Amino acid sequence: MNLSSLLAKVSVMTSANPTRYGHVVATISTQIRSGQFKVGDELPTVTNLAEEFQVSHMTIKQALRTLRENGIVSTGRGTRSRVLAIPGQQEESLADQLRAIRERLDNLEGRTIDLENHVSKASRDEPAEP
Repeated sequence: MNLSSLLAKVSVMTSANPTRYGHVVATISTQIRSGQFKVGDELPTVTNLAEEFQVSHMTIKQALRTLRENGIVSTGRGTRSRVLAIPGQQEESLADQLRAIRERLDNLEGRTIDLENHVSKASRDEPAEP
């Protein structure tokens, strides 16, 4: 599941068929996008999030698992969850990376053609050896 489909799914879950964990996912995603939590920041503990959202620990764990599966946060037993990426920006940065790679390949292709032309011309200009 890519990030766009996750956000669409979360949107559907929180509007048409609200679930507690969907609401938590949507809210934490919004907090990350707004800058309340930045990449590298630790999220509050499961207990603190459960109190804040007035849901069970299992609901928070399910929401964090969804965020982890989509590359937004890292989680681990005995450690606090940490923000890895801003929702909605992974795809953009991947597109930017692919665009940069394409530009480099085009540049290399042009340089290769120039080099081949130069070698071809140099070989024509060299006198034949007896």
